[in-house]
Amino acid sequence: MERTKLREVEKYHMHSEALPTINSKNAHTFCQSQEQITTNSKFLKDTVTAYYFKGGFIFIPNPLRKEVKREITKEVLTKLLYPPYRNSIDRSLEIEDLDIYGAYLQNKEISVKMYDSPVAKIKIKQNPYAPPEEKESFLNTGIVKISPIELIKKIRWSSIGIYYDWEIKAYNKEITSKIPDVIDQVCMDISQEICKVSFIPETAVINYYQKKDRIMSHIDRYEEDMSKPLISFSFGASCVFVLGTKEREDPSVDTFLLEDGDIAILIGDSREYFHGVPKILSLNKGLEDYKNEEFFSLISDSRINISVRQAYKYD
Repeated sequence: MERTKLREVEKYHMHSEALPTINSKNAHTFCQSQEQITTNSKFLKDTVTAYYFKGGFIFIPNPLRKEVKREITKEVLTKLLYPPYRNSIDRSLEIEDLDIYGAYLQNKEISVKMYDSPVAKIKIKQNPYAPPEEKESFLNTGIVKISPIELIKKIRWSSIGIYYDWEIKAYNKEITSKIPDVIDQVCMDISQEICKVSFIPETAVINYYQKKDRIMSHIDRYEEDMSKPLISFSFGASCVFVLGTKEREDPSVDTFLLEDGDIAILIGDSREYFHGVPKILSLNKGLEDYKNEEFFSLISDSRINISVRQAYKYD
């Protein structure tokens, strides 16, 4: 499998439940080197193990303190997926004034309207048993009632920090939001104690994956200073993470099992490597940690990925 072209590896995992080659238990047999690091961080465990792979890629299994992991997950599922943070549905559905998570807590249906010219057509199923007036309202106004959990799970991404505008393919300093302190501080500690580089966490994309979701191999090259790391957090359901090289057809492909709490860092040459997530798995080793949380049903079979970057280059 290691010598298979990137697209073939992705296709293989897309259509199977096969586990990837490298995981937290065997990373030491595949890595180029490893390091046990004693930290001075209140966010990271006292000792973490970093595994170094081709191009400088770093795999760090479960380095966060348990309470920090829960705090970040809670921030995402209760706040960061929704307005005022920009997300994947806010230019298709009128959600700006909706308390989506509040409705989730109350298990209360919400009414949502699709814009006349939505950026993306979002499939919303109307209740076939809805009263006639509700069905007529949907036909005339585009307003439909939907359960909050169904709406939340239609969100594919949200943006925190400086917003990357996909229409102009550039960062837009006019649209910014605050990155939560806990994420900011964890990234600062990782960059100082593990990456050994200066790093300003300026922007992040939060991907919220459901079982059938995937993101195919790509290179994140929109930041001005590619010498700065891309720090990637995983929470919830496990996934298959594929890592190629700078050339899509290069037969050198590694596959990693990223689990709840793991961190992966693209740095050095690997910052410009093709990478992707072709498969969300039916595994979630964090279930016990989240079982008493109000947001449990939003994380039990879903995956959160937060990829933090420095947007600009500074002297």
